[in-house]
Amino acid sequence: MTSSSELNADETQSVPVSPTLLAQQRYVSILAKVPDELAHYVLAWRGAQPEIDDSGSVHITVLVSPEPDNMGNVFESLRNALSGTGSIPVTVGEPASFSPITAVSYLTIDEGADELIRLNAISEHAAGASASPFDYHPHITLAQHVPENVILRSLEHFAQIPERLKHFEIDTLRVYEFDGQMWRGIGSIDL
Repeated sequence: MTSSSELNADETQSVPVSPTLLAQQRYVSILAKVPDELAHYVLAWRGAQPEIDDSGSVHITVLVSPEPDNMGNVFESLRNALSGTGSIPVTVGEPASFSPITAVSYLTIDEGADELIRLNAISEHAAGASASPFDYHPHITLAQHVPENVILRSLEHFAQIPERLKHFEIDTLRVYEFDGQMWRGIGSIDL
């Protein structure tokens, strides 16, 4: 487990499989880092919840797609498609939940959501269709795989998120691969 908001390109992390990911399946993931101060704020809350076993990482997922056979070509395709698209100013909105569909709470993305949706579409074209059965909804996950009372606590707590944590810029994406058990960073893409 890492306590930062991202994995470095040479790090690995064992994570529970999400509702989107199938056990033992390989995936490629494109993530946007959030500022360390925001990541630490989320991680501190998660760490204080006895029902949360693994505090995980804090990021905005741009795409998770089944990994193709030749990851090197996919990374190059992603880099070619995404490089130079420009940085994205982001404003975090109110906390919300995907319940009752799935027990996940998250921070909405107000400013920057349209640009992230555009990056998702570009990434799908370069890497393949999303593994998620849901439409892409840019967000920062707060809690998942937990009882509903934890989801409710997260909504209450993050309704009071300090204003200074709500605004940041995304200028780099990180690309990871999942081998069925571990995530491994494979590179970064400057926007």
